[in-house]
Amino acid sequence: MNRRAAALCLALALTSALPSAAEKGSTNELIALTGLAQELALDIEENRRYLLALCAASPKCLPFGEELATAVKEASQDLRLGPMVRPMVDEMLDVMPEEYHQDLFAFLRSPLGLRVVELERLGRSPENRALLAAEGAEIYSRLTDDRIFLFEDLDSRGDGAAGLRGLDRFALRIVEWLERRADARGLSAATSQAQDAPDRGSHIYYQWLAITYEPMADEELRRYTEFLASQAGEHWSKTRNEIRRHAVREASEPILDRLVEAIDED
Repeated sequence: MNRRAAALCLALALTSALPSAAEKGSTNELIALTGLAQELALDIEENRRYLLALCAASPKCLPFGEELATAVKEASQDLRLGPMVRPMVDEMLDVMPEEYHQDLFAFLRSPLGLRVVELERLGRSPENRALLAAEGAEIYSRLTDDRIFLFEDLDSRGDGAAGLRGLDRFALRIVEWLERRADARGLSAATSQAQDAPDRGSHIYYQWLAITYEPMADEELRRYTEFLASQAGEHWSKTRNEIRRHAVREASEPILDRLVEAIDED
């Protein structure tokens, strides 16, 4: 994680010491066990990287590239997501039947649950992102049909690819707004800085799954998928995706506010 992502993670201020094993699972423990603070920090960092790359690839957006880069840089210091995240987790735990509550924490505390979170943490590392860019397609091409089916089932249960598309929409909306502003002013760039927009399709997400879960046996993946298919897993997957969308939206709003001010919408 680079310096900006580390600062974002600290700014979220979501975690505290875990309770003893005898205590009922709490919001603090869930946030700590799932690595949620780091995940949100990396979501925001990646979304901003994607936003800048989209603009660089668009001749219509590029005239405002400098204003966008400044807005992204200045907005990075204003994140305080804890007051938003905690109530969402609290609400999920409040409405969950006791049985589902127990099942959720039993999985997160289990060796498999801890292994999943650790592999996903490593999967979000700069080293793994570089490996995905350089060798993702080749690594995916070596998978067996059975392994691919497991990843498709995992994605279907956890809505991973759909969740990422939801995060990307915030960047797309900002770029579309800048393109409309450029059209209204008759602005265009002679050339873009990139030939194509970054590829963020589902197959890229499956490549990430292949790299991230490479150390995990098929049986472990099946057990993880079974958890996601359970009532406890469905509650958590839905809440996790909602939290991620809210976090990226909250992080996007200051960027758009600064763009409106810089471009003088009035």
